Amino acid sequence: MSKIPVIFDTDICDDIDDLFALLCCVFHPKLDLKAVTVVHADVMSKARYVRKVLDMVGAGSVPVGVGKPISLARILRNQYHPHIAPGTGYDRFADDMPIGSYPGALELMKQVLDAAEEPVAVVCEGAMTNAAELAVEYPGLSRKVKGFFVMGGETLYMHPEHNIMCDPEASEVVFNSGVPVFAAPFTPTKKLLLRDERLREVFCDTSNPVHRAIRESVDLWWGKKMGPVLYDIAPVFYLTDPELFEVRECALHTELEGRFTRGFTVADYNAPVKNCLVADDLKEDVLLDKCVALLSQAKSR
Repeated sequence: MSKIPVIFDTDICDDIDDLFALLCCVFHPKLDLKAVTVVHADVMSKARYVRKVLDMVGAGSVPVGVGKPISLARILRNQYHPHIAPGTGYDRFADDMPIGSYPGALELMKQVLDAAEEPVAVVCEGAMTNAAELAVEYPGLSRKVKGFFVMGGETLYMHPEHNIMCDPEASEVVFNSGVPVFAAPFTPTKKLLLRDERLREVFCDTSNPVHRAIRESVDLWWGKKMGPVLYDIAPVFYLTDPELFEVRECALHTELEGRFTRGFTVADYNAPVKNCLVADDLKEDVLLDKCVALLSQAKSR
């Protein structure tokens, strides 16, 4: 069985779960990571972090692209990331590549799709600015993209979710792109809590580059973000183990005009035309076990 080619689009450095999802893409036997693109806010620091981590775990051949620092509406949320600011310890994860050596995210995505012999899964783990630009700019989207696999939105309760709020317009473009969309919203994914004692017990081999990347990154984030809740592993494992999710088809849209509701996602399960599969629930214990087993046994690619 051939591997599923993947473009991993991420706001990594906003939280630790992106790292776990990225490493799952690197090491899962059913996935073939073709490229990583970063999005929103300090994209250069994010790109340098990704490059260093990929090099650490033996995936240095995977290219990294720099995406948009601001939303389609030219708005920036969460501009400052204290955990990657100079002097906070992030510097040890900065690679030595000159800034100009990184391709643009859209350019890299197009290159991957042009070269692909089968449709590519685009995993979106942050603001969907890069994905929206791809949907608009790439004419062969429906033929070359297997689907957009998204962590984002909230369909059970009326409140906005972070990834959608960072670029509401982009999410609406992606939801209406004409290619399949899978969304893992906030409420089911927040159950993916990897407890600290388990994390430190399992990822304890300091000679293992995968364990070291996880432990050093967790230590860097610890105390600055609650967690680790591994929201972002959900769309990755939906690609490989869809039976672990309860999904429903719906028409999913993002509210763009409301004074108090901008960024809310609205799921209409009775709409005649549906555009998205939404996860209502997931088997969190099995997913966490699979993630831990995969990464605890990984050494270097």
